[in-house]
Amino acid sequence: GGWTQNRADRLGVGIQDLTSNMTRFVVIRRQNSELSDQIPTKPSGDDKTMLVLNTADRVGALHDVLNTLQTKGINLSRIESRPCKAKVWEYIFFVDMHGHRDEPHITAALDELKGHCSHIRVLGSFPFVRAASAKTA
Repeated sequence: GGWTQNRADRLGVGIQDLTSNMTRFVVIRRQNSELSDQIPTKPSGDDKTMLVLNTADRVGALHDVLNTLQTKGINLSRIESRPCKAKVWEYIFFVDMHGHRDEPHITAALDELKGHCSHIRVLGSFPFVRAASAKTA
């Protein structure tokens, strides 16, 4: 499984209170680390991209971010906000989207988002892991 592939120890099994729960773990590494050859970064055809961004401090900024993703046909699987520690009333958004950062429509959206965000950083792209019951034909 993934925990042995990435040299992590498995500490518990069956600890969830709902059988459909899935926990994901994210391995953060530098691009040229020793794990570079072990963790795929090329598009698989069914990927997610994670990013973190700050919207510009203006009315409609989050709308512009979401509209950019919508017009590029990008589906979001998660968006979460957290208060920014550096500035009161400013928020950081963590976003998971379907697609790989190297796919043309994702690349185009990321380029356009730079105009709507005070900060944007792609955390990475990875194959989308679906629960066995959630797989579609």
